[in-house]
Amino acid sequence: MQEKRTLINQKTVALLGKNVRLIDLSRPLEPTASEPTPPRIQHISHKDCAEMWEFMFGIPSTALPNGLG
Repeated sequence: MQEKRTLINQKTVALLGKNVRLIDLSRPLEPTASEPTPPRIQHISHKDCAEMWEFMFGIPSTALPNGLG
């Protein structure tokens, strides 16, 4: 069954017969003058991610595709 959605305005959407308020939680990924706390992005390798999975969830890298996370 497909949900019927109707745009009322930029902040409210009719969803299944009820008005639902939308809140935009997105942030730009580039620091801008208006952004007082710019996002910090740390890139890690797939090997490092596999080690994190093992540490956090106890999943050994041998259980991951090609041993990479």
